[in-house]
Amino acid sequence: MNHTNENLSLWLQFTPEINTRLSNIIQLISNRLSSPVFSPHLTLLSPFVLDTKSAIANTQFLAQTHQPICITCKDIEYQNSFFRSLYIRIELNKDLNKLRVAAEQLFNFQAAELFSPHVSLVYGNFALEIKTAIARELVHSYPTELIITELVVVNTANPVDKWKPVFTQTLGLN
Repeated sequence: MNHTNENLSLWLQFTPEINTRLSNIIQLISNRLSSPVFSPHLTLLSPFVLDTKSAIANTQFLAQTHQPICITCKDIEYQNSFFRSLYIRIELNKDLNKLRVAAEQLFNFQAAELFSPHVSLVYGNFALEIKTAIARELVHSYPTELIITELVVVNTANPVDKWKPVFTQTLGLN
């Protein structure tokens, strides 16, 4: 096990059914735009630098002290940003906020910006016309609710296609 500090992220992942549905959307857009493929997720913390052993221990504690969370999907939105090119905006509910605050404290994480929960559908820099067209096409094909079931520590030091999960823990398991 690596004990040196790494550039990591803490993701939230969903039930297998939701993961499959979102993966299909991500793959479809990726094929169309020749963009990187990635696992569906909601980023809880990123980036942080920590040794893997400590990141795993913190993640295990968080998972043991929090239950699965149901979250509501809002609109598909887009920004002029590689990592927020096209995404599903998520309503920040009490349980998700509680998990975020606990993670910030446990990982001693100082956010550079306000937490804005979302599930990305594509990464890249694309014209506004392309993003608006895809958003219109997807308006009825994405889930309206997601169930968060797992915390995942991911090494995100490399380009998107080389991101590697380091550790996964199901929420609510003691």
